[in-house]
Order: sequence, then structure tokens, then C-alpha cells
Amino acid sequence: MFLIGCCLTIATVRGQTRYMDKVFEVINTRTYTYSDTLKLDFYYAPKDKVTQKPLIILMHGGGFAKGSRNGRDEQKFCTAMAEKGYAVVSLSYRLTRKNKSFGCDCPVPEKIATYRAAMQDLGKALKFLHSREVDLKIDLNQVILAGSSAGASTILNALFMRSHYEFRDIEFRNTNFVGAISFSGAMLDSEYLRSKKPVPIVMMHGEKDRTLLVGKGPHRSCGPTNVGYLILSGPLAITEKFRTNENPFLCVIDPEGTHEWSNYGYSYIPEISSFLYRTIFQGEQIQTFQIIKHVAN
Repeated sequence: MFLIGCCLTIATVRGQTRYMDKVFEVINTRTYTYSDTLKLDFYYAPKDKVTQKPLIILMHGGGFAKGSRNGRDEQKFCTAMAEKGYAVVSLSYRLTRKNKSFGCDCPVPEKIATYRAAMQDLGKALKFLHSREVDLKIDLNQVILAGSSAGASTILNALFMRSHYEFRDIEFRNTNFVGAISFSGAMLDSEYLRSKKPVPIVMMHGEKDRTLLVGKGPHRSCGPTNVGYLILSGPLAITEKFRTNENPFLCVIDPEGTHEWSNYGYSYIPEISSFLYRTIFQGEQIQTFQIIKHVAN
């Protein structure tokens, strides 16, 4: 349903199912500069014979002020997904709020400009990847966007807010987004979901997150008199819209969880890979809520 016209590759390797199980032991990385000083890390299995692999693109968190494409959690996640047969990219983007506030004293126009800059960098990365599509053996008709916190908000806006007047000029070329993974993310306005085509999405969030609320509410829990008062839509607001258009989702909520789920989400590889496999490659219509209390290792 979601990939009509695309070539799907679902192979079984020694009794293991590609995209569900670990099918490769060795994962290599290459680092590329995709724009100015911005870099991306490309994770791949050197023994993989598939020439058009689905691609996962990860954008790290950090409030647009810090964070890294090659942090410990990011590396583990990218490696684990590459072991399942995906090609994976983890990219740096402009940290436009470095040494600046992104809280309630940050005016809304500056917040919008921050989201816009990160989306522009995603577009630049896609332009680079299109120029290397054959060399990297990736299929840009099968792209899954993933992100944590600021990165999660960026990918949600890139998926669902592109018709908004602030973002409609941002170029994503002829990329087909077929899935999404959001750890503690929120989009600008869930009303923009009404006419969107189905994109299977995993969302993991803490119910006590005060940075990005689980439902619909102000960014950083700002008050209406603050210059940074900006209403965002978290996973509960998003899934409310998805229920009416049959968009597949896995929404994981921790009743005691905070914004730490921006890190915790990386450890739920089996749940994520199972959902993506069943919805993207098997075409299952799944809408699932799960209540999970995260236990740190």
C-alpha cells in the first residue's frame, strides 16, 4: 500500500528475515561532507549484495544547541539498524541555538527559523545523497526519517508541515518518505495531518515530559504571556488525527517518563524494527498504543 511502484527487497538470510533480524555481523562507516562543514556518517554492511537498500536518516537531539551525529546512542542505533539490512545515515545539522536560548524568552519567529534551518539541512543532505544514490546503493524511494527531541521535531515537520508557508520552499527533491521514528518529538500543528498520505510512524514519549508535551501544548511549557509561547502537537495529538485516516502507528507512552525518552527510545530496536517491517514491507494496518515503564540498564 505504501510503496506502490517501488522495488521491495525482503530476503531471508540463513533463516533470518531482513529488516527484522540481525543479518550482518560487520558494519562499516564512511563520513562525508554534504554541505559546507556539515557531515554525515553512512553505515552499511560491506557484504550486502542488495543494490537498492531502504535508507534510514537519523537527526540527533540537543535542543538545536548541542548533540552529535556520532554519540554513543546514535552509533548503537545506526549500527543495529544497518545489521538488519538497512543503509543508515546519521547527520549533523546547524546548531543555530548554540549559546542562545531556545526557551520561553526565545521569540516564536526565532523558533520557527530554527526549525526551518534544520529542515533546510535535511534537504541539503538529501540532495547530496541523491548525487551518490548509485554509489551508496541506496533507494531514495524508500526513506525512513528518524530523530530524537530537536531532531524528532525536525523530521516530523519535514514530513507533515511542508505545505506550511514557512517551509513550502524547502527542497526535498524526489524523495519518498515511507516511515518515521520519533523519540520525544512534536510537530508544529497536527491540523496539517488531515490530507497527508499514510506514513507508518513510531513515537516514543514520556507523559511527564515538560519540554515537548505528550499532547497538544506549549513548547517548554511556556505561558501565554511569554514571547516563546508556541503550541506544538505531541504524539497523542498526532495519533488522534491518525485514527481517522488509518495511518499506521506505534505510540509508546511512559506514564512516569520525562524528556529522557529522547535517549531511551534508541534502546527499543526490536519493537521499532518489527513495526517497520510489518507496516512498510508487509503492508499491515497497525495502530497500537503501548504503556511502558522504562527500566534503565
